[in-house]
Amino acid sequence: MAFQKKHSPMERFWFTMALMVGILALMGVIGTTIDITYHVPDQAVVYVDPANGIYYAPPYIDNHRYPNSLDVNSLEASTVAECRQLNIHPDLECVEQGYFEEYETVTHLLKTKLGLSEAKQSRWNQDGAWNF
Repeated sequence: MAFQKKHSPMERFWFTMALMVGILALMGVIGTTIDITYHVPDQAVVYVDPANGIYYAPPYIDNHRYPNSLDVNSLEASTVAECRQLNIHPDLECVEQGYFEEYETVTHLLKTKLGLSEAKQSRWNQDGAWNF
């Protein structure tokens, strides 16, 4: 029969505390390195160039970040869902600049769920309008 040492309540308490601190530290490190990606919702309104089959993010157009060769007077408003149905693709410059995605870390999401942090304002409203 092997000898087993019984742990005192204080030893169990400190072991539990050390384990909790270790888990929280590990979650903190891992949680800040993992991003959750949110893609542009289907109801988001975009500007479409029907002649070229490309759609643009409204902040890209409204803030005059587009090339001079683009005729903004020919653009039409549409939703992302309609563009996808018509096989209209996003402008590569808008994609590279991150207009159609936003990121949140796992740590921030967890803090928000626990009420320790305010939720980050989304780039898009429920009705498809953009926050910029």
